[in-house]
Amino acid sequence: MLCTRNVLALCAALVLVGMVGCGANRVETMKIEPTSLALYAKDSVSPFTVTAYNAKGEVLPAPAIAWSSTDTLTVKVDQTGRLTPMKSGMATIAAAAGIAKVDVPVTVSLYTSLALADTAVALMVGEGRPLAAQILDETGKPVEGPVMWESMDKAIAEVTAEGMVTGMAPGSTMLSAVAKGVPSVQLPITVEAPKPAPKVRVR
Repeated sequence: MLCTRNVLALCAALVLVGMVGCGANRVETMKIEPTSLALYAKDSVSPFTVTAYNAKGEVLPAPAIAWSSTDTLTVKVDQTGRLTPMKSGMATIAAAAGIAKVDVPVTVSLYTSLALADTAVALMVGEGRPLAAQILDETGKPVEGPVMWESMDKAIAEVTAEGMVTGMAPGSTMLSAVAKGVPSVQLPITVEAPKPAPKVRVR
């Protein structure tokens, strides 16, 4: 009888220790960064940093996190939190551990091509004008995103990153429009010398 009591007491103590251990190691809350995300290319990325806390507010190292996506046709997520965009659209990525769960809205706008407003540009030396380019997604729909410009020969034509081009010297060169995740597009430019002012005859 005494043995039975001792065994029961030992079992109860072990259960209590286990409960305390579970409480100390159980994830109660989580913080995730970034809290929202926009993806523009089909490259797989691991963008998230997760911090998990127990009931005492202590940071828990290496928590076991379960990842999921509300729309795997738009973006997939593996169990390491690595994302793979599939098509343009919106989805929610969820991270769950213990009793905590956080959601991150993800917008996918897959860049596939660049459309230029001009097929060629002609300027006079000293003349300037803005250039325009539009990023298109896989459906051909315009999407927001930065386009950077470069000149192949700055001695002939200089262009700012935002697309303001200025003729510097007579000649021809190429301007390049660049956006992340899509092939660059070339724009030919010709710079001509200023025409001489017409002579005025004095009678």
